[in-house]
Amino acid sequence: MTAVLTTPTVFVCAAPADLAAARATARDAGVVTAVTHLHTEVCGATLPAGPGGHIFVPATVIDRCDRYGTPHGPRPRAGAGERWLADVPLGQDTMVALHVPGAGPSGTHRRPDRWSLGLGWYASASPTGFSPTPHTTCAAAGSRAP
Repeated sequence: MTAVLTTPTVFVCAAPADLAAARATARDAGVVTAVTHLHTEVCGATLPAGPGGHIFVPATVIDRCDRYGTPHGPRPRAGAGERWLADVPLGQDTMVALHVPGAGPSGTHRRPDRWSLGLGWYASASPTGFSPTPHTTCAAAGSRAP
């Protein structure tokens, strides 16, 4: 039997220098500033969601978005069954955790969307990535949700 090894396909949305600059923004200006900038650059008025329909964005982003992302394209937030999970303090700023049934990323595990790729670069800006506090708070809020 012969095994053939191939290099996985990687989707790159920007030049390595741009991604390095994005990491520097997260490290120097803070995660919330960096995530707000990423959202402005790649999402417009759409709230990006993870595969389970969870959204975790800066509070300043919530009010300016009238849609949420799905694998089939953006959908209106009105009447979507959006559920607030938690407000998560992060330094002087606040991140907001929501759940929207049916929401999800537009990319796949082989070709991540620009939002997911950008978050990965931001999380790698420090040895601890994003602070464990938001993850712990959101996990706790999600476990209490009906």
